[in-house]
Amino acid sequence: MKPKKRDPIEYLHHAFNVLDEAVFVYDQDMHIRYFNAAAERITQFKREEVIGKKCVKLFQGSICLNNCALCMTAKTGALSERIDFQSPFIRKDGIKRIGSFHAGLLSKEPDGTREVLVALTDISEIHQMKEELRETHSFRNIIGQSQMMRELFQTIRNIAVFDSTVLLQGESGTGKELVAQAIHYESPRAHRRLIKVNCSAFSENLLESELFGHVRGAFTGAVRDRRGRFEEGHGGTLFIDEVGDLTPKVQVSLLRVIQEKEIERVGENAT
Repeated sequence: MKPKKRDPIEYLHHAFNVLDEAVFVYDQDMHIRYFNAAAERITQFKREEVIGKKCVKLFQGSICLNNCALCMTAKTGALSERIDFQSPFIRKDGIKRIGSFHAGLLSKEPDGTREVLVALTDISEIHQMKEELRETHSFRNIIGQSQMMRELFQTIRNIAVFDSTVLLQGESGTGKELVAQAIHYESPRAHRRLIKVNCSAFSENLLESELFGHVRGAFTGAVRDRRGRFEEGHGGTLFIDEVGDLTPKVQVSLLRVIQEKEIERVGENAT
């Protein structure tokens, strides 16, 4: 006796209902055609409330921003790879949740009909934990919770309020650039540019031009005047990395800028 042939639709229905992720299918007109048990639990909508309705009914416009990835997939059908994104969504009871969406084109027929399958995972708790962890254990992308790190964070706050030159010392890889960024974004200069220069990446002549600028004809190839990083960063913050690699000549020029607050472009006699 041959085993009874399974109905593929019913088979998939049972398979999808085993999943913890919400699974729903909609067509090219954004009408929902399938809704699994987890979708009911996660969105608080019953299957009969959404089947045949547009997905805007399901999400109450919370992720429908005209060019929503889900909508564009259904309208164009031009999807070769899965779309993944995170977005807030509103449940039926009005509670805002955070979802991880994964959408893919399920079918595309010659007559233009299309079906898109979406898997939705409610990651609200995970998102909240990450935010709490970030607030507890990090400061401006610097992660740490020890007493020493908390003291560092407070030192950064204290330094940032002063309009002053700051010397950061530490072995390579200890996070001097992160500290420089934190000082900038904690300071009144945060709305202006943060410019970074790595001294080891330039020769002596090029570094002088990079930092202080040059005038036309100052050296071979100087076909026009050029502003240096100090001028570009005026009003903001200039992070000069690897200052230990500076030659004595450039150190003297840099010291003058720090002390006198004046720059002299390469090939120019005026400040």
